Amino acid sequence: MTGNLFPGKNYHQEVLTRMNRLGAMRNLALLNEKKEPFFDRLAAIAGATIGVPVSLVTMVSANFQFFKSSVGLPEPWNSQRRTPLSHSFCQHVVMTGEPLIIEDAREVDFLKDNLAIPDLNVIAYLGTPLKTPDGDQLGSFCMIDSEPHPWTQDDIAIVTAFGNVVNAEIEARGRAYGNRQLPHYIMQVSRPRMDTLEHDLKNATTTEEIVDVLNRVAEAIRE
Repeated sequence: MTGNLFPGKNYHQEVLTRMNRLGAMRNLALLNEKKEPFFDRLAAIAGATIGVPVSLVTMVSANFQFFKSSVGLPEPWNSQRRTPLSHSFCQHVVMTGEPLIIEDAREVDFLKDNLAIPDLNVIAYLGTPLKTPDGDQLGSFCMIDSEPHPWTQDDIAIVTAFGNVVNAEIEARGRAYGNRQLPHYIMQVSRPRMDTLEHDLKNATTTEEIVDVLNRVAEAIRE
């Protein structure tokens, strides 16, 4: 979505405070402060693939956004791993359930006053939805540039595929939580998948090959 039409404030608050999505983030340890190599490695690989300085896995709570992973954010935000929603582009991805594609936020009516622009140097933004299998919108997998960036269709396809890997992980965590095995899953399962992803991406040279690798990893996580 690149337009500037968003629902009113009451609807905005209603979406952000929905108990299902807040409960999912809490139950699946997506607001857990502990760093997880799975998300950190995924964000780092995505940023390097797209060629941007900042890549994030963001969860949007009722009144703040939490960076499950952050690569390249300036301090103190990178250490704090959260911002108020006054600094959030990702909330708009949650609101619409659609990708948000911004070449220059300073020229977009609903973003030009967002404090992420002066404080985090967010100028260009490409974010794809992170959600549960039931459709509860949780956050965004996003790329950020500190200068105007005309995102290509290849960029969008690749970031969407990275987001699909995170959505597969969210789905797998839901199953593990239901089986009371979430801590074991987090500690034991994710690392081998990231090793496979990094290995296979080294041989992927086209957008189609990169997306295929990411889709295969997502399918393996869902099995």
